[in-house]
Amino acid sequence: MEYPTIGFLGPEGTFSEKAARLVTKDAIRIPEKSFEAALKELDKGSIDYFVLPIENSTNGAVVPAYDLLRNNEDIWIQREVLVPAHQCVLGRDLQHITAVLSHPQVFGQCASWLRTFAPHAELVSCSSTSKAAHIVSSDTAGTSIAIAGELCAEKYNIKLLARNVEDDVENKTRFLVLSKRNNKSKTLIPPNGHPQQVKVMLRLTPNDPSEMNSVLTFFTQQSVPILNITQRPSLVKRWNYTYFIECMNFTESQALELSRLCSNTTVLGVYRNEVPF
Repeated sequence: MEYPTIGFLGPEGTFSEKAARLVTKDAIRIPEKSFEAALKELDKGSIDYFVLPIENSTNGAVVPAYDLLRNNEDIWIQREVLVPAHQCVLGRDLQHITAVLSHPQVFGQCASWLRTFAPHAELVSCSSTSKAAHIVSSDTAGTSIAIAGELCAEKYNIKLLARNVEDDVENKTRFLVLSKRNNKSKTLIPPNGHPQQVKVMLRLTPNDPSEMNSVLTFFTQQSVPILNITQRPSLVKRWNYTYFIECMNFTESQALELSRLCSNTTVLGVYRNEVPF
């Protein structure tokens, strides 16, 4: 039996690896150094899927992820996965902290703890939580700590100083499972998906602001629930934006009609909703 390959933001021990494990147990999981590196592997066919962190329930959108969706035409969203993100403090002790290392998203998730226990420490951004833990494990001076998942304490043999330091005990990160667009038929069916709750993500780059007004009016007239709108600079011209719209139960005929209102419209994926309302 040939198992699918799933890339995740490495090294091992990240929440991205946990997301990859939740997608399916019957897969070969491959750590990637960056989003861009993963997309190159996906494009070459070296991996079948990549789990992309898109949004955190506390700290909001993962901006580099949306930039990746903006800049790549040949990707398709197969499904979404929700991962509990319980953050832990790893290091030698809390007495002489000069630096806190983690993924930049995590600092926003743990703002209260940082204000209380490390108000003067430098916040050092790393490519992943696991990378932060790896660096701290080599800190012989013991003046740095990492905020990462509990698995990293065991993996890098670091003392676990505090558990669940996230501001919200229900803190979760939402991941999208990406494949190449020509692999749309190889959908990974979620085990607990709800068939009646189908999400669609659209990417729109209006030529002028009036087009976006028409788009929003269209959604209202069609009674299509909009769940999320995120915007990023289009990079086509200054002060022009690309919008990402997630909506429910959007049909193919509606997508065709929408493309007449905004010519730069792309359906990025159709997938079952996993976010409770």
